[in-house]
Amino acid sequence: MNRDEILEKLKTNGYVVIPNVLSEEECDEHAGSYKRWYSKLKDTGARMMQQRSVIQSYKVGHFDTTWKIRLKMKPVFEMVWGTKKLLTSIDGIAIAMPSETGEADFRSDGDCWVHMDQGVKRTGLHAYQGAVYMEEATDKDYCFRVMVGSHEFHSEFFRAFPNAGEKSKRCEFYKFNEEERTWYENNGCQLISVPVPKGGIVLWDSRTAHDTIATLSGRPDTDRWRCVCFVSMTPAIWAGKDDIEFKNQAYEDIAMTTHWSSQGQKRHRTRKSEKSKDKCDDVLSIKKLPAISQTNEAKLLMGVDSYDFEDGEANGPPAPNWIDAVIKSLEDNGYAVIPNVLSLQECDTYIKEYKDWAKQVEDTGIPFTSFESLIQGYRIGHFNASWRVRLKAKEVFSKIWNTEKLLSSIDAVALSYPPEEGNKLYAKPNQEWLHIDQGGHRIGLHAFQGAVYLEEACETDHCFRVLAKSHKEHENFMKKFPHVGPETKEIEFYKLDEKEIKWYIEERGCTLTKVPAPKGGMILWDSRTVHDNSKPEFGRPNNARWRHIVFVCMTPATWATPGDIAKKHESYKKLLMTSHWPSVGVGLFPESPSQTTPSITELPEIAKTKEAKLLMGMESYDFEDGTTNGPPNPEMKL
Repeated sequence: MNRDEILEKLKTNGYVVIPNVLSEEECDEHAGSYKRWYSKLKDTGARMMQQRSVIQSYKVGHFDTTWKIRLKMKPVFEMVWGTKKLLTSIDGIAIAMPSETGEADFRSDGDCWVHMDQGVKRTGLHAYQGAVYMEEATDKDYCFRVMVGSHEFHSEFFRAFPNAGEKSKRCEFYKFNEEERTWYENNGCQLISVPVPKGGIVLWDSRTAHDTIATLSGRPDTDRWRCVCFVSMTPAIWAGKDDIEFKNQAYEDIAMTTHWSSQGQKRHRTRKSEKSKDKCDDVLSIKKLPAISQTNEAKLLMGVDSYDFEDGEANGPPAPNWIDAVIKSLEDNGYAVIPNVLSLQECDTYIKEYKDWAKQVEDTGIPFTSFESLIQGYRIGHFNASWRVRLKAKEVFSKIWNTEKLLSSIDAVALSYPPEEGNKLYAKPNQEWLHIDQGGHRIGLHAFQGAVYLEEACETDHCFRVLAKSHKEHENFMKKFPHVGPETKEIEFYKLDEKEIKWYIEERGCTLTKVPAPKGGMILWDSRTVHDNSKPEFGRPNNARWRHIVFVCMTPATWATPGDIAKKHESYKKLLMTSHWPSVGVGLFPESPSQTTPSITELPEIAKTKEAKLLMGMESYDFEDGTTNGPPNPEMKL
């Protein structure tokens, strides 16, 4: 099973079974180790602390065997998250003797404890939990169950049952009652058994409703134990300072944790008052960390050693709920930086495509023209790489506008070779072209513009700059300088003069701020925000660094008028570039003879897909399908 198949099953069903992650010999070795440890219980004369065979005590998550299994599972989570830089949970195990012995810690046939492990505070995907099976589990054994597709109804469930949401704020483990299970079933989520082969792992989205049932009477394999090790890993870059400190302390204390591995971690609660547990603890708990947990790989997984997030290797997807932080930054400061919109490999692929394209243009003998390295001609917005970046950026805009029904600009690309290679265009003191892209006839928020960085941009490079918080002063600016409104009615780009810049800084408290961007990252800014970019500084460390940026802007499709849609059709059919406005006031850039090259003569295949055609208004969205269309139309002055 390849990565695409695994991710598709997780996305569609909320779970996937991956076979052969452990060999049969490894399973027998590890199961034997757990069973020998478990058998010591009989000599204590006390009952082990476990529920439905799950053990989250006795420091079992730090056993040598558990660490061996955990490290063996790391490549699975690396594949799923697209990064080697992970943090791990120190989760429990599940062990139960055959029910036929009469000593199994489990309920009767048909017992239902369907639950989920992600509370209302977490929206979207936060983790994939994993259970590694050292014994086969058929549908007649201790079998895992899921409500198929239930992860997609996570937020909806809490809206339907607000009391459940309140309870989940205190404890994210939430067991469903019959009414709630029926609600899921009525939404098409059927409860099914999920057999897992010996040596396999079942992964499930933490939003997925699931449980494990007791063995069925008369099963064929009456000597089969339950022997499962739980493990969850998520990208390390998601963790904050407090999360890392928590992991360090758990490592030092040889403590167990919940399945959350990067954000919002907690230790498993134990009932210290029970004497039977204390008696078991003395016999069953380890007293020091095993050697395998003191390796560099294990210490990295616990945050004891640190990853290098600037080494050029993939760091994984943006943190969950990242959109909340992005929206807050846009509201507060007028701009935001989002990492990992593209992978490093994708960046390198598209950089090569653009460089090959630029060379092809130069080879025709046509002068290569740009403004501040911005290319708004040559049909570059319809280039294969431009379309691929555009579609990758769509997820960001869909989350910001809370709708998938978007229209896109066919905006500029910025290409610039290093000044060290000949043009000597370095940054100079007081050199700026600070401007706004939203005219005075638009009221309030109308767009978030975007720049996707195929190459990193540090402060000494070709760096984006803003007057932070200037978006809040847009209407005040128009009132203070009344000539700007009429001047920006047709062409909304407006370059500020020295007096106007001084007003923003000295009278309104806006700060001129450089905004570095990581490779594969994206800068978003409110169209009311005053911004520009600064040239590279002489003597900069990265003197071979190009400028490689793809500009993209998307807004709700429902805002567009028939006239706007007609212009989008013309752009698509004639391969024309547009201004950054995607829905309201779409502007076309006419093609000049000097910018006609043989390099882009037709749309690339990626631009002919349904998703691309929808973004250009060539196909129509269904605004009556019951899904959100985004916010209402923005205001315009009459």
